[in-house]
Amino acid sequence: MLQQTKICIDLDRCETEFDFIKSWVESGADALMIRCDRQTGDRWREATEWVRALERSVGRPIPVILDLPNAEFAEGLFREGATNEVDLIAVSAVGGGASIHKLRNALKSNASVPQVVARFDAAGAFQDIESIVDAADAVTITLEGLQSVAPSQSPVVQKQISRHCQIAAKPCLVQRDSLCRLATSPHQQQPDVFDLANIVFDHADGVLLSADQIDRSSVVQSMRTVRGILVSAEAYLEVTDRPVRVGFGQPPNTAALAYAIRHILKMQEIAAVAVYSMSGTTARVISKNWLDAPILGISPNLATARRMSLYHGVASHHLDRPLDTGEVLKTAGELAKRWGIAVPGDRIIVVSGHPHQTQEQANGFVVETVG
Repeated sequence: MLQQTKICIDLDRCETEFDFIKSWVESGADALMIRCDRQTGDRWREATEWVRALERSVGRPIPVILDLPNAEFAEGLFREGATNEVDLIAVSAVGGGASIHKLRNALKSNASVPQVVARFDAAGAFQDIESIVDAADAVTITLEGLQSVAPSQSPVVQKQISRHCQIAAKPCLVQRDSLCRLATSPHQQQPDVFDLANIVFDHADGVLLSADQIDRSSVVQSMRTVRGILVSAEAYLEVTDRPVRVGFGQPPNTAALAYAIRHILKMQEIAAVAVYSMSGTTARVISKNWLDAPILGISPNLATARRMSLYHGVASHHLDRPLDTGEVLKTAGELAKRWGIAVPGDRIIVVSGHPHQTQEQANGFVVETVG
């Protein structure tokens, strides 16, 4: 079974060396978070350049999340043209949904605008969950934020935020600091094991794990342990769980299409669902339905391909150019075979919009037999 819940590694320090980042990428990290503040200067730029070089080397899109101290810092930074290689920026949501809208408006003057990740990192943010989720492109539930509320309430607010993200079709990452413990003695860390599995049960898109105190020799083992926990939890959900229905506040055609695909998968043997998308919206909404099949996100837009790598269950692929209908069907089948998801004779669902070169949402799909 393929791992569907994403693993995002918080590199924490911009002093990180190239070989350390390389070890995370090669061990299968789906996304990387890089801290940026006045103390680290421009080291984050160098780290981002390393990620882009590794992205080309491993041949898969890798989203970079730039973690910023506040919204004012973000505005100044991106006025300097810092958006080129950054896909998402994470900022505190302590100011509520209004602060997220304010930041987005301030960034609109840039040629390339990253998506905004709202960071639930203070007690005040938990009073405005719905508006923050609606305003942001994605959210992160931090340990700092959970520790700011009463212990009796922290499990509840984690589930509330994840549920709001499920309904709104927004990616949700949950932060934990268990990586170092799981790397050294996983059998003795049952609370951490159960905690990671519970994040899957909450329908979060991914776990955000700190790389602090991890040395290069422990990277592969720690990733193997985490991946095993996530896959086991996902397998349990496949036969026991009924996901929260994605809200129809999403683009209505896309929401209805995603709902229909989920039911088709219950009635037919489908190896994969391939989504050809310019903006990534279709893949995002479909992924929130937690399908019983992997999702192949295909886009000629590199920024879109990177962002799709953060969506639950989506394996993304960047194309050099837009494709017509016949090429989309052929490419989807070839990717499914290359990644070991399908063999000749299997059926896949291919979703796309018409015409392909527009930003319009998907409005159709076909069931294709892999040749």
